[in-house]
Amino acid sequence: MSCISVIVPVYKIELFLERCVDSILAQTYTDFKLILVDDGSPDLCPAICDAYVASDRRVTVIHQENGGLSQARNAGIEFALADPDCGWITFVDGDDWVHAEYLARLYHAAVKHGAGISSCKFLYAKWESDIQISEPAESAAEAPEAFYCSERMNAVVAWGKLYAKELFDEIRFPQGKLHEDEFVTYRLLFQCETIAAVQTPLYFLFSASGRDYCKLEACSFRRGLCARRSMRLF
Repeated sequence: MSCISVIVPVYKIELFLERCVDSILAQTYTDFKLILVDDGSPDLCPAICDAYVASDRRVTVIHQENGGLSQARNAGIEFALADPDCGWITFVDGDDWVHAEYLARLYHAAVKHGAGISSCKFLYAKWESDIQISEPAESAAEAPEAFYCSERMNAVVAWGKLYAKELFDEIRFPQGKLHEDEFVTYRLLFQCETIAAVQTPLYFLFSASGRDYCKLEACSFRRGLCARRSMRLF
């Protein structure tokens, strides 16, 4: 097994944070460290983070002044890169949650296919009861180009993926960009020869209404165009 750093940015999500953290702490893959990055949240999130640190040795919290999602993720990346035990990095947004086998299936798929990144499907959901998952599907090895073209939104978001730590040696999330994932994820994908695609939804994206799906798809498409323009310079 190889240690995985799970990075969770935290800001104004006190109603959802415990569900997120509990889903990570319940993973069947046990060799991981959870890095909570409190981005100056003005609610009860800092206290909730501190309580988890006090109760579980796998949890670390970074308290910082509010700087936005990119800065929070970058703080987690810096912490993971400095950890000699860390071999992999994954991101989970604090209002989302994951399947109990999220880490296990992503890690084993990456190892099986010799991939630098493994990715799973996701579902929009509001409550745990909204989720229905069929029998586990097989993973497949894909070239980065094929994955990027076929997966649409899933190819440009940072969450729902497991990354080899060294992919972040020279890459960070940009400050001041909306939908910052799409300016970074393609750069990570195209560093790899192979992407391991897990066909089972293991990441659950919080959605207060069904309209979120269309809105997020539309934003992803528009921002993806901006990212692809910058790709010409990569």
